[in-house]
Amino acid sequence: MSPPLSKLQELVKNRKGVILLYVFIFMVALTLLAVVYMENNIKDHRFVSDAEHEIQARWLAYAGICQGVKKLDKDPSFRGSLPLETMNTGTVLVKISETSSRKIKITSTGVSAHVQIQAEKVIAREESK
Repeated sequence: MSPPLSKLQELVKNRKGVILLYVFIFMVALTLLAVVYMENNIKDHRFVSDAEHEIQARWLAYAGICQGVKKLDKDPSFRGSLPLETMNTGTVLVKISETSSRKIKITSTGVSAHVQIQAEKVIAREESK
């Protein structure tokens, strides 16, 4: 015959399965929190990456405007496209066109990854003497 169990021992003996259930629920909740945390990190990384590419494309477009102005300083009669230039962070395409008899438009497109930004500058043509 076994010795009588105290009330505390009986309670523990009857609750062994309940503790396992609590541990399982805790592990599921912890796993769900980890998944949500990882998803947020992935979204944040994409957001930062997109913003970085947008900034790079914008600066490439501005650099193209500077290239167009420099080209016009050297050759004021130039109209057309400058050669496509590839830089470390993307590419730049510059077009120089005449909008009216006294104005020249420089259009520059900067591309970084999947982001494309266009910048324009209209300048007055100098009178030839």
